[in-house]
Order: sequence, then structure tokens, then C-alpha cells
Amino acid sequence: MADSITIDGTDEDLALSKSDYLSRQEVLRRRSRRVKQLARLYKAHYWSLMEELKRKHKEYYWLYGKSPFKEDEKKNGEQNDENNKLGLGFQLKCQISDCKDKAMALTRFCHKHILKDTNQILYRGCNFPIKRSLYWITMSIHA
Repeated sequence: MADSITIDGTDEDLALSKSDYLSRQEVLRRRSRRVKQLARLYKAHYWSLMEELKRKHKEYYWLYGKSPFKEDEKKNGEQNDENNKLGLGFQLKCQISDCKDKAMALTRFCHKHILKDTNQILYRGCNFPIKRSLYWITMSIHA
């Protein structure tokens, strides 16, 4: 059974319920009061969901550690090595030699270096000109 919610100002609303007409000010005051109460309820619900999410994340981390695939890597070492060569497994580190970032799921590269992967088709380089580079181009043209 759900908790019942008491609407703020029900006594005032009860007194006005017998009126045939309400002034604009009364209607706006009533709506404002109800919207504010609804915002408080939504905010309380949001934070309770965040607490639940934090609790579930803690539980998941406790059960599985950082990666649920860690144990699979130990059990199926040869199979994972083959999958990693094909780009199907979960890499721990980006394949660029100087990069220490974690590779994206199902790839061999991190976010910064994903364009180096010739087989990927999800990402494209940005062609949007940057103000700073345009400034240097125009300065070199005028010189």
C-alpha cells in the first residue's frame, strides 16, 4: 500500500470549495502552492532513487569488482587473447603506445584515439574550424 500524500493548504481549499467563482489571485496562489509541493516531492523522489542507485552500485562493485569480465579473462586466457587480437574482447589499455587510458568496450582504442581504428565506423573526425586556427591562417595569409 502506497503512502498517502497530504496536499498543502487543504483547509484553505476546503473553505474556497463552496465558492462559485475564484479570483485570479486565488487560483494562481493555489496553483503555485501545488507546483511547489510537487517539485519538493519530485526532488525527494529523485534523491531517494540516487541513494538506491548508489547502494546498488556498491553492491555490484562488492560482488564483481571493477569489471565483471575479470574472472572470465583468467579462465579463458587463450580465447580472450584471440578475441583481443580481433578487437572483440575487453582491452585494459589503449593500443597507442604512449596512452595509458582504458580502451572503449569492444575496441582496442580509447576515446581520444578511436579514429586510429580503421575498422570502426561509428566516429568521424570533426571538420568544424576552430577560431584560434582561423586567426593564425588569416594572419599568415595577410603577412
